[in-house]
Amino acid sequence: MNELWEFESKCEWNYEYRGMHFYGKKSGIRYIFRITQEALIYCFQCNEDTPEAAEEIFKQNRDKIESVAKRYASEAKANDDPPHYTITKANYENLVGELTG
Repeated sequence: MNELWEFESKCEWNYEYRGMHFYGKKSGIRYIFRITQEALIYCFQCNEDTPEAAEEIFKQNRDKIESVAKRYASEAKANDDPPHYTITKANYENLVGELTG
């Protein structure tokens, strides 16, 4: 399942949605993922709650976040409109627990 996902290097901060957008492809279909600022700040224990800090956290922890994104996409139905998958603080914590537990 998870091995079928390919993630692009492109990522961008989305101020409207307050989160980092990144892009993955599975079976030739491109999906937009978003991880919220709250998830990035809380789950990676950052003291500074700003978009800049969250963006830096994303870049430093991208491999972990993509692993969680793969797992989330295998369990959740994609939204019809982008972002297709939104990773919040709550589902990030649950998925990390499943991946490490």
